Amino acid sequence: MGKTLLSISTQSRTQDFVLAIAAKVGMKPVIVSTPKAAIDHLKQGEVGSVFVEVGKEADLTTFESALQESVGLFSDLVNPNLTHFICPLDLESVPFLLQSPLFGHYIRPSAQPATSAIQDAELYSKVVAATLLNMKGIGTKELLNQGAQVQNVRLEGAAQKADMIQALRTYLAAAQFSSRVIASITNGVDEILLNALHTAPVNDEARGFISGHAQKAQPSAQNRNHVEVELGFDGTAVAISVRDHYGTLDRSRLLAHMPRQYQKQEYRAGSRLSMSGLGIPVMMNSHGSFIFSCDAHEQTVVTAVFRKTQNFREFQTQFRFLSTQFFF
Repeated sequence: MGKTLLSISTQSRTQDFVLAIAAKVGMKPVIVSTPKAAIDHLKQGEVGSVFVEVGKEADLTTFESALQESVGLFSDLVNPNLTHFICPLDLESVPFLLQSPLFGHYIRPSAQPATSAIQDAELYSKVVAATLLNMKGIGTKELLNQGAQVQNVRLEGAAQKADMIQALRTYLAAAQFSSRVIASITNGVDEILLNALHTAPVNDEARGFISGHAQKAQPSAQNRNHVEVELGFDGTAVAISVRDHYGTLDRSRLLAHMPRQYQKQEYRAGSRLSMSGLGIPVMMNSHGSFIFSCDAHEQTVVTAVFRKTQNFREFQTQFRFLSTQFFF
């Protein structure tokens, strides 16, 4: 693992954020202003994580072109699992970023001036630390502060989903989240559970519902038909992770659905669209941060993190990130 945390940035808030993360994970920070300067450092082979500031599509194009001309866009020197794009735009405004072969992580800084870059780094440094360890499945325990009480729940079937959502409502109310925030969080988690219970399992023809790729039939498949849920709160944020044991999440389909907004009639329950991963925009609209980690044919872990804020407006504009990791 490289010991350098490399950043292409010109904004002081971004630089403060990167410096704070480097200090948290014990890496040497190197901040440059151009892709060319970044590539010179990449060639030295000491870079562990890369942070790229992207304010518009041209910024990404410039970075990709510089890589292509120097070391190649698919060089081993740039690992999507370790590449983090910092962007002030919402996900629906950056389809160009999600479509990039370099995409691994998206970071949207908080829109609240009172929230410092160092506070944002406190949470995100835990994601960076886990990716540097090549961790397959970043869960609740990895994201919350030490001392947080984490509950574990095992769901044996879809019939238990409603009970789990009601238990989550009760848990959030006890933690004094507002009713509006509770509704937003439970809507997002409901979609995560729906995908884990209905979409992830392979069907009778051993074909993954999300990936659409034929898979080797597993004789012990019946032993995998359960979902594990972790739920915790550390006083500043609540985190929920859902783990299935199929590993059928498809990267291209996942990212294709991220920026899309569907009309209600398009997403009616039981429709062909509703079983195609289109609940993902509902997750994104819940205003949380998400980590999607898939170990092919083994497991998929989806973790959601929501900060506790003073009001719903702050909840909507809080620091957010989207992380994707795929292992084959």
